[in-house]
Amino acid sequence: MMIPMQQGTESLERFTLLLKIANKFNENTKTALTQHFVNGMDIELVCYTYSIHQPNLQRSINRINEVNGLIEQIKHVDLYHLTDRVPANDSQMVGHSA
Repeated sequence: MMIPMQQGTESLERFTLLLKIANKFNENTKTALTQHFVNGMDIELVCYTYSIHQPNLQRSINRINEVNGLIEQIKHVDLYHLTDRVPANDSQMVGHSA
């Protein structure tokens, strides 16, 4: 289950990377999304400030949440892939004898 990103909870560094991966938004929309997810600006104020219709911003929010969800799924797969390869104890590590 994907948990959508929340207003004002994202770091600028992480969110900038998300925007690069999504690679779909114009600069005005990127700024508006950043104001919402990084700086915590309300959706209504973002729409007013950046002259974006709320349904259009909502589509952008949905898209960036989809990208975030895919990244979280990849992280989940990687975590379990890596933990399956971790030795059960130190004696199984290469170069160590029991």
